[in-house]
Amino acid sequence: MARDAQNFEDIVRISVTTNFDHQAPGHVLPLLLSQPEISDCLKVERRRHSRQNGRFLVRAAAEQYQLSPRQAGHGGQHVIRCVHRGGGTCGEREP
Repeated sequence: MARDAQNFEDIVRISVTTNFDHQAPGHVLPLLLSQPEISDCLKVERRRHSRQNGRFLVRAAAEQYQLSPRQAGHGGQHVIRCVHRGGGTCGEREP
């Protein structure tokens, strides 16, 4: 859990692990979100949570690496994209 995180590395590891767990084959979340009547109801809430998570990661990165929020935000966007994609393109440059 995020409250158990002791440092920035823990925060990122927990975020990525949670995302992988939620998207793992056999997990009920992807199945439920594939149903339009469910995903439509949750769209606004999921977007809000995604923004909150993004802001949290940016603040944590800024604090950890002594960056401005703008600098951390650029790197944080990459981390967030990696988390949401399941890490598949994290090593590649984004357009």
